[in-house]
Amino acid sequence: MRSPRNKRIKITRRLAARPWRPLGLLLAVTLIATACTSSKNSSTTKGTTSGTGGTLVVGVSGDFENFDPCIGGSPRTTEVVASTYQNPVGFKTQPTSSGFRAQVLGDQNGWVPLLAKSVDISKDYTKYTFHLRPGVKFAQTGDPMTANDWIYSYKRMLAKPAIGFCPFEMGDASITSPSQIRKINNMTVQITVPKNTDRLTLANMRLVDFAILDSKEVQKHSTKSDPWGSKWLATHSAGTGPYYIQSNSPGNQLVLARDPHYWGGTRPGYYNKIIMKVIPDLATRVSLMQSGQLDMAENIPPRQAVTLSKQPGIKLVDVPVGNRITIGMDNTKPPYNNINVRNALAYALPVSQIIKTVYFGKATPYKSYVLQGIPGYDGSTYKPVYNLAKARQLLAAAGDSKGLTLTLTVNGAFPDYEEIATLYQASLAKIGVKVNIQTLQPADFVSKWFGLKLTFFIQDGISWIDDPGTVSGLWMWSKGPSNFSHFSNATVDKLYNEWNDKPNSQARQAAFAEVQRIFNSATSVAYVALNNFLLPIKDTVKGYTLYKDTNTHFGDLYAG
Repeated sequence: MRSPRNKRIKITRRLAARPWRPLGLLLAVTLIATACTSSKNSSTTKGTTSGTGGTLVVGVSGDFENFDPCIGGSPRTTEVVASTYQNPVGFKTQPTSSGFRAQVLGDQNGWVPLLAKSVDISKDYTKYTFHLRPGVKFAQTGDPMTANDWIYSYKRMLAKPAIGFCPFEMGDASITSPSQIRKINNMTVQITVPKNTDRLTLANMRLVDFAILDSKEVQKHSTKSDPWGSKWLATHSAGTGPYYIQSNSPGNQLVLARDPHYWGGTRPGYYNKIIMKVIPDLATRVSLMQSGQLDMAENIPPRQAVTLSKQPGIKLVDVPVGNRITIGMDNTKPPYNNINVRNALAYALPVSQIIKTVYFGKATPYKSYVLQGIPGYDGSTYKPVYNLAKARQLLAAAGDSKGLTLTLTVNGAFPDYEEIATLYQASLAKIGVKVNIQTLQPADFVSKWFGLKLTFFIQDGISWIDDPGTVSGLWMWSKGPSNFSHFSNATVDKLYNEWNDKPNSQARQAAFAEVQRIFNSATSVAYVALNNFLLPIKDTVKGYTLYKDTNTHFGDLYAG
């Protein structure tokens, strides 16, 4: 999704797409803060928000899925991955007027060295020579990082059968074969990419999929049936990040401990431990945040989030991030294989009511996965607007004038999904469509979602790098990793394959505008809204940095 929201990737997980914005443009962020002391804590674990070596306590809405950097899952899972692994390069950030930092949304210049101390780039942008940072060690073994770990990690990303999102994102970086990756010496790696690509190899290498793994440790847990150690990596960490997974008690909590070998050092106030407490009940998460027992509470709906921000000692991160909420429909299964049914369901979707009552006005409508403002945007062929009379006509045209009975599947980690489902259920009842709402536990939803077993469902996703080619590849290409609606069109596939790796141009933008016109005219999904990212945190938590993927990077935070 890489971010569907299952980080809110939300499949959330992480959605990768190429950047298009001008260099130096920052995310527009609003931080609502109240400067007062926080309320006293009660009997359960308290967050320590002062001094050195304290503990940060985070309330999350569900369990964790898979810690393999190629797979991930919800935002909370991706946050663990982002805090236990690191990449050759990272996101460049800058201060904002709100008093914290935000990612610079640039292309070639929107990165900074991490595990690579420096990068030499040839004039034609075909050779990238990475000089490894000396002294880097893996968190749990203390073994030094070498070029062998880089070669292993990237061969694994290109493995067949494919492991998660990795092959897609390697392709987005113009890396499709292990032969493009060469060890120069023990501390130098060179990657060669074809000419006439979009020169965004490094921009894509900022994503968590490109993390460097402890190759010796992973290979200890590899078997003939699992040659890349995927089963072990699903529940363990093998990286160089500022934290490592100390313990994980499903249904209870996950504990991250500070990496004793971390090359980046530390500073007064950085947290020694991060406790992520699994608290599925929304009211309980809100109550624990109010009482000061949580330092941060995730997946809080807008109304409750704004209310929390008015309490002394709590501030609210509030920013539009392009999170695309849609109603997914399996275009290959009846009745959703009938375009009149898909259109009827889209015309009965009460978007304005959802934005007002569910998102408290902190969301906007949209008409294409490629968002307005991105070069090549075209939402002209997505026609549905709320109109129950039109919806009834379409059902009649589909031969379903007597109504339908459908099951709408919802991820229980997100209370806003359940509210959307309830409003949608009431609206569809008015046109004779009976909807049964099926709320699944987060891990079950993600399993069925990625397993392509859902037929009518609420989903979302964030494109970590916005570009019409990558966005089309995620959702509109028949082989796209986020094409959960099973959309397939030969012309779309041909245009995607021809233009995805081409440099930006008017012709490329026109090609992907046509892709959108075809996709949107089919109403493969029903567009709901773009909701803001909201995160209540204590005002004593410092160093918060907002990234396009909306994942909290715990290594940035410190108590103050």
